[in-house]
Amino acid sequence: MAEFIKTCVSLFIYTREKTFDSLLTNVLKEKKLFLLYSIPAGMYAMYNVLSFYSISLADPTTYFVLLQSRSLATGIIYQILFKKQLSALQWLSLVILTVGTSMKQFSFSSFNFVFNEAIPLILVQIVCACFAGVYNEYLLKARNVDFWVQNIFFYVNSIIINVFIFIIKGDVSSATLANTFKLPVLFLPLNLAVIGITTVMFLKHLNSVVKTIAAACELFFAASLSYLFFGIPIEMGTIISVCMIWMSLYIYAVNPIMQPEKQKDGESMIEEKLDLLKSESNSNSV
Repeated sequence: MAEFIKTCVSLFIYTREKTFDSLLTNVLKEKKLFLLYSIPAGMYAMYNVLSFYSISLADPTTYFVLLQSRSLATGIIYQILFKKQLSALQWLSLVILTVGTSMKQFSFSSFNFVFNEAIPLILVQIVCACFAGVYNEYLLKARNVDFWVQNIFFYVNSIIINVFIFIIKGDVSSATLANTFKLPVLFLPLNLAVIGITTVMFLKHLNSVVKTIAAACELFFAASLSYLFFGIPIEMGTIISVCMIWMSLYIYAVNPIMQPEKQKDGESMIEEKLDLLKSESNSNSV
């Protein structure tokens, strides 16, 4: 449902600026790019499926703590795909972020790490989520295709893959579809749609590492709002976690990943060369 809403929003915004015929032209022209978007869409779908099995096999603390290593995995995959080495300060920021987010639910008295079949599943989950996010960013920045067209490619692939999974699992029924369209239930996919589109815009204009750090900052707002609205006390572990996250944010802000300058298109380069030739001819005539 969330993917369908995101597709409709992307179509609406695109058709307000351009024609539907230009969208069809882009679809026919960029068939390879459409197929490439099946990779991150499939990775996210695999992550969602594995999460149900991982949670059922592992205790919540182990699952949560291990999942926080996504920050480090994002840094490693970002270096591989973009062929850009992170600095020592950037790695320090990610390490502090990983430890900080883990402190929220980590307890030495209750934590009992036992290697079982859930651990490989969680590790595969981490790789799927991180690779999907970074590869999505790579496609957004590597190809000179309209932002909303790329969004449509990604969301349509997600819909196709998720429908395929539902059919295999046998979860599609009239009762399930009827419950999906109830008003209280619709707020969840609407919220997920807003988060999804915001995340893609984050990847387009910033990068996956910043997205990881920004996502961790939600812990501060979640703890504050939970205290204000539900009276849930803020424990010491939460305070330490929030402090470490803000420390990570500050360290990264001191030494952020610099965005590469956009390459100039052919027309602008030709114009610059003509201006240069004109200035040289004027100087010679003088």
